[in-house]
Amino acid sequence: TDVDPDDPNRLILVYDRVSLDVSDLISSPGIPGWDSGASWNREHTWPRSRGVNSSGADNSDLHQLRPSDQGINSSRSNLNFGGEYGQSFGRVTAGGATVWYPGDEDAGMIARQQFYMAVRYDGSDPSTEDLELASGTPASSVGLGNLDRLIEWHYAAVPDDFERRRNDVIYDDYQGNRNPFVDRPEYVWSVFVDQANDSQISLASGSTDGAGGSSLSLALGAVFVGGAGPATEAVTLNKL
Repeated sequence: TDVDPDDPNRLILVYDRVSLDVSDLISSPGIPGWDSGASWNREHTWPRSRGVNSSGADNSDLHQLRPSDQGINSSRSNLNFGGEYGQSFGRVTAGGATVWYPGDEDAGMIARQQFYMAVRYDGSDPSTEDLELASGTPASSVGLGNLDRLIEWHYAAVPDDFERRRNDVIYDDYQGNRNPFVDRPEYVWSVFVDQANDSQISLASGSTDGAGGSSLSLALGAVFVGGAGPATEAVTLNKL
């Protein structure tokens, strides 16, 4: 699922984005690419201690599992996600609490993986619990945070080719299900914000023509995925 698109003998590790050569990593029972976790192990992006049962389907769900450097995995521990987009990955302080920032290259994907988990697992499957996202830095017994930051990252880093390919591989070769927030990013607002069709577009300043006029091109592909864009819209500008 996480093979380096430039080299099939390598894996892209989460957070530090190292391209790890796994072609020579072999351990009993002789599985190429695996050396019993010495070089890489699996990161539960939704930690076990925050509701993922060790024997339920959520524990082995590929949509949330990522290959990781063992030391980095340990450093993340069960911390809530948080921090501002644009930081380096790792432990950061936000609101007086220590949280984990996944790094810009993983922030959007990490957010969509947590959205998937919160929707997919409601406790109805054997050995699973109701997984919930919360604002701020909730205790492990409450769920996982920070929902507000995850929403920000989702819009800051839209699905790329790596993430879309990963979604396809999980669907075609392994689990037979997809992460809908990769296919339809626009669902995030209506599911996790206010369940209303009130999406808004913020217009930043555009170029001027020297005579007081200006223009601005908007790329709507990240919002209207898999469907036609809207018809011509009238825009009212209010001077504040």
